[in-house]
Amino acid sequence: EQLDRYYADEGPYRAHKVEAGEARRLERKARARNAERAPRARDLLLNALAPYLAVHNPPPGAKVLDFGCGDGKILDRLQDRGWETYGIEPSTSVAFARHVRLDAPPQDGSFDFIVLHHVLEHVTDPAGVLRQLGGALRVGGVLFVSLPRLDTLPRHGHLKYCIDGRKHLICFSETCLTGLLARAGLRVDARLDARELDAALTD
Repeated sequence: EQLDRYYADEGPYRAHKVEAGEARRLERKARARNAERAPRARDLLLNALAPYLAVHNPPPGAKVLDFGCGDGKILDRLQDRGWETYGIEPSTSVAFARHVRLDAPPQDGSFDFIVLHHVLEHVTDPAGVLRQLGGALRVGGVLFVSLPRLDTLPRHGHLKYCIDGRKHLICFSETCLTGLLARAGLRVDARLDARELDAALTD
């Protein structure tokens, strides 16, 4: 319901888009400029995940869910490697010419891998989202979470990247996120902390 209100024609997302005509123009220019970099960025991510998950050679029938999949670029790379790919995305249908669209995470423990890439800071109930994703994940499955971390602010110096009150509603420290994951029945097995990966995925 929160997402429906946010993405409704009269909601904050649409209002922000109307106000941001110049930003869209600049975004188009940046997209063209970064088109060659994007596959490299996603390969960096998959390579970083490879020690913890068979991203490059999944077992037959392995399923991945990207919660907030956008245009599906991460799912594209995973599907090319043999994953069965599913996505949830209220703002666009672009990804679903190729991937299976879901309205909510199924609570059947059927997913081997779930991607939550720069989504948790946009929702008003992150604990609820994590509980839903925990219910969708099989025992021994992997949830990858990436988001702006407030405790890295001294390093990058961009407060509005962490929270801006309009798009990024909540900010997290590592301690906060670890506690939130624990409340959802999830544990942290590894942290990926590499400047090259951060720059590729967030610039």
